[in-house]
Amino acid sequence: MKRNRDLSSPAHSAYSEVAFVDPKKEDQSSPCKILPFRNRPSQFDKIKNILRQASDYKIGPIFIKGNRIWVICYGSIEWMNREQLEEETERIAFLLERKLANFKICVRLEEEGYVFQ
Repeated sequence: MKRNRDLSSPAHSAYSEVAFVDPKKEDQSSPCKILPFRNRPSQFDKIKNILRQASDYKIGPIFIKGNRIWVICYGSIEWMNREQLEEETERIAFLLERKLANFKICVRLEEEGYVFQ
């Protein structure tokens, strides 16, 4: 059995108000408004923003796989002893974990210009 749908009924009154807008034409009056599209920041952008606010280190590669994040930062760390280096690494990891609670985070600080072999 085929149903006849009457689109002019009050239940379907929203269909009569929809107007299609041609973006090439400037002056169009329609009840329909087009909202601007905003990109949501990705996880990489969030991590970079957190690191920029937290420290002056140059941001290196960021790897995300599953629920783990690996971050490498470059800076002048030659003056730091081992304890200071561990404290600074833990501080940056703590800030990232506070903002990105669903991830396990590993931070590595390296000397700028140092080539890992």
